[in-house]
Amino acid sequence: MKQKSDIYKALVDDFNLFPNDLREWNINYFKKSRKRYSHILELIENNYKGGTILELGSLPCHLTYCLKKLNYPIFGLDIAPERATHFIKKNQLNVIKCNFEIDKLPFEDNHFKFILFMEVFEHMRIDPISTLKEINRVLHPEGLLIFTVPNLYSFPKIISYIRGKGFDDPYFEFNKMALRRF
Repeated sequence: MKQKSDIYKALVDDFNLFPNDLREWNINYFKKSRKRYSHILELIENNYKGGTILELGSLPCHLTYCLKKLNYPIFGLDIAPERATHFIKKNQLNVIKCNFEIDKLPFEDNHFKFILFMEVFEHMRIDPISTLKEINRVLHPEGLLIFTVPNLYSFPKIISYIRGKGFDDPYFEFNKMALRRF
């Protein structure tokens, strides 16, 4: 099996496939998330018992990439995979366009043995309960859901809160989902 460090190096090398405005963001996000990625990959390695894995909110596709390179069968779903078209194509990633807040997941019942729903829930604005029901529908009865949200108790988040800025900028978060009418 390939070493994670080799996979991470190849991943970072492929960040040049992203558009210029996303390249630097990918580098910074990977640096910030590498420890979490290693932890998630270890969880999967220790608990995987076969079957297909689904990553919801796949972009920036870092974990989708790593799991594929580690020979796990992986699908990603994302609202706008076209943001990483060259990266997805070059690495032959299975990333499907789907707005899982409003669309039915395009899979049969009980299809996935592992579902990754990480750092996405806090961005949902429409109907999180229906999305969780859909996740449950496609998760095999003996499957595992890994569900994470950002650590609100991290040092930078606490400093932001103390300074009166809250944990996130609500205008920025809500504006990401705004419909463009003009």
